[in-house]
Amino acid sequence: MPLSTRIISGSSARKPLRKCHWPDYPCGIDHTYLIRGWQPDGRLRTVALLRDPASGRRLELLSDQFGVQVYMGNFLDGTLVGKERAAYKANTALCLETQKYPDSIHHADWPSVRHDPGQTYRHTMVHRFSP
Repeated sequence: MPLSTRIISGSSARKPLRKCHWPDYPCGIDHTYLIRGWQPDGRLRTVALLRDPASGRRLELLSDQFGVQVYMGNFLDGTLVGKERAAYKANTALCLETQKYPDSIHHADWPSVRHDPGQTYRHTMVHRFSP
């Protein structure tokens, strides 16, 4: 059963990532997902589970936020080089960012993301790795 529902339109993880509709626009995933059953009670909930079938390693992401932005490095072009000289190319990375709606500031009827001077902002995100 999926943990979330995508709220921003775009390509789906089940469709090929390289089919673009706009020239010069990198394809891939850059979507916000809402967590099913989220309540504003401050409790941590599992918002993502990732598993490597080859090694069995797992990552469980927990958060007190109701949204997760999933981004796959759409703009990586291979010029950045990492361990063992691996070139980071488009869609070879994954970023999970827990948050509220990304466009909340422009919608008065959405949960507010405004913070005035002197206010403290807190949210919790936990990465659990298992062998």
